[in-house]
Amino acid sequence: MIVSNWHELVGQAQSLDSLQERLKQQAEVYPASVNIADDRLLFLAKDAQGTHLVVVSTGERTDGFQGDTARVGAFMVKRASLNSRNAKALRSLLPWTAPQAFGTSGISMGLGDRLGLASPGHLTALSGTGVRPVLTQQSMRELDLTDRTYADV
Repeated sequence: MIVSNWHELVGQAQSLDSLQERLKQQAEVYPASVNIADDRLLFLAKDAQGTHLVVVSTGERTDGFQGDTARVGAFMVKRASLNSRNAKALRSLLPWTAPQAFGTSGISMGLGDRLGLASPGHLTALSGTGVRPVLTQQSMRELDLTDRTYADV
């Protein structure tokens, strides 16, 4: 069952546009993650079970994402895990979330993150500076030590 303050807002909302702005004020919602694409509202939310991708649609348009689906008010809501399948579906809706080459102009900075926990802080630190971050992947040795695969990160 999906339960939180954002859940109540979804149940009360009349449109995705009105819901978009109200969600940005919720403590458990990552404000910079709130986006509308292809008649779907997408955002990251944190609860007792961890951080999840939430997909809100006026129809049955939560397909492509793997997770628990429930009707909440006028919307279909899917609470999706942060995994490689859902990352692929997200990149198809929001192409700017996919890795891309920067070219040879401008300033870029490589940032390493052994456990995969510091990247949000790296992005926040560089926000508004004009520096383009290069979030480096972990080495095979580090993946073995943390019992993860490249798809996990």
